[in-house]
Amino acid sequence: MTGQADLAQGEDDSNPVKLPQLESSTFELFVEHHFGFPRTGYRYTKEELQAFLAFCEQYECEQTKEFVINRIHASAWCFHSAELMDIATTYRIPSLFRTAFRSLANISLTELTKAHRVMIGLKTFASVALAKSVLDQHCRIIAAEEPHIHVHADDCQDTVACATDWHGVWWNGMGRYLLDGRNPQPYEDAVRRFKTEMQFGRMGKGCREKMFELLEEGSAFQHADHFIDDLCDYHINEL
Repeated sequence: MTGQADLAQGEDDSNPVKLPQLESSTFELFVEHHFGFPRTGYRYTKEELQAFLAFCEQYECEQTKEFVINRIHASAWCFHSAELMDIATTYRIPSLFRTAFRSLANISLTELTKAHRVMIGLKTFASVALAKSVLDQHCRIIAAEEPHIHVHADDCQDTVACATDWHGVWWNGMGRYLLDGRNPQPYEDAVRRFKTEMQFGRMGKGCREKMFELLEEGSAFQHADHFIDDLCDYHINEL
């Protein structure tokens, strides 16, 4: 009898398909999207998005799942990075894993609670700690060692004085911005402040512009970015 009753579900309005574990609000989200009427009046809450994602996973709604993933990316600021990592690993979402991992690598480990560490997972947390250690060491190296002026500009009047002042302003500027104990600056912000706030002494305009172009390329941090990408790829392959 039970089998016959199950087969009858969905045949007509008097025998609807029963989803006893599904909240009506979550099903309404699916209907909104499936019939082309995603809400525009207000945003989805993070609780709704998580419930919606679980629904899509359970009932194998791949296209709708992609919609939810895009909404989570757009609303990533609503989630803690550990929450994003939990979602990424639970539902095997590589793009979200990469976003969460990069964000965690920029957070002080002392700010992560026990609950956060549980969300992240022991293996991933160990990789985050390794990434932070490598990035911090790389940042200290960059702060202490200015990029060298290999060829001075034509308008440089004194190459020795130019190189000496460049060394001094680098340590007093980039060194301070990157290693500030209370408010360390990301590389892009440190470069912006370095260019606008510092005085460059006897450096010629051409030499300054040449070195600014080098800083804008961000080549100093490409090694760190590649390292993060490699770690992410390792974990993503295991999702």
